[in-house]
Amino acid sequence: MKRTLTLIGLILAFLLSYATDYRYVRNVAVDNEGLYLIDVDTTLSSVSFEVRAALLKNSERYGYSKSSWSLVWNYVSPEDFYYATYRCGNTDYGDITDSRFGEVIVGQRKNGSDTTLAVKRFFNGVNTSKGYNSFMVNWTNEKARLFIGNRELQYVAKVPMSMPIRGKCGVLSDDSLKIKLVIMKTNPDVSLLVKTKWTSDSINARISHSSDAMEGYWDYLDRDNDEHRAKLGGRYRLACVKDGDSYLLLYVAGAQVNGNEWTTGMLKGVLHPTIFVNHYDLVWYDSMMLPIETDIHADVIDNAILSLEFPLYKTKIRFSKHR
Repeated sequence: MKRTLTLIGLILAFLLSYATDYRYVRNVAVDNEGLYLIDVDTTLSSVSFEVRAALLKNSERYGYSKSSWSLVWNYVSPEDFYYATYRCGNTDYGDITDSRFGEVIVGQRKNGSDTTLAVKRFFNGVNTSKGYNSFMVNWTNEKARLFIGNRELQYVAKVPMSMPIRGKCGVLSDDSLKIKLVIMKTNPDVSLLVKTKWTSDSINARISHSSDAMEGYWDYLDRDNDEHRAKLGGRYRLACVKDGDSYLLLYVAGAQVNGNEWTTGMLKGVLHPTIFVNHYDLVWYDSMMLPIETDIHADVIDNAILSLEFPLYKTKIRFSKHR
């Protein structure tokens, strides 16, 4: 499997232990107002809320069917919430040109009045009768993305919107809705792993007064890697500062993969000393900010070349010292 060095790839064991959390709820029943709500941790970096359900009384008629159902969030009261509603209809009921469709309306209800944010109509890929559809909303990077489909999820719309601020998501239906499954998926903010106290100013101040040969700026020099196993994530400039017996490699510039997420002072690696002179055990944070720490090491040559080696990926990346 190809990995992006520096380094894009998912370490399965790490992800399972860190992080992505799935909650599955079956045998869901709505209350007497046709509403089901579930709590969600919205302090994380990404939240997905998915429901698979079927409208048991969905039928063809002129215009729109009477049945519909919605994903809702920021639910305060029946007069105040955000929603994405799925409903079906016919273009020309009773005519030979008639077509059945499904439609998604994204909007906000405030003080009982509705504001439409997005609308999309589907003629394929959704169940327009009494069968199941999966309906999902995902919040990440200050945007809500909507998807729907009977077999495969199809893109609906993207709406500028932060995480649900009131910590609840739910399902709302005005008719007989059979809910098969509710899935809540939350992802932690992995950037917390690489945040440090260091800033551009504090790095410059430390390096300008240092007599340690390791401390300073190290610029990307070259690489020797197997493109089928690893892809370079950037031509980095790193700052090296001493931290106890170890050295921190701090990001300064040069990220290409996930470049918008990296800022000066974030942790890119840690060099732990060994019994061998100028040879270090290495912990490296890849382009997705996930740690790699098994079977990797670093060597310093003549206090001028820093060589990071990833044998399992048949990859070596070298940096040259620049004060």
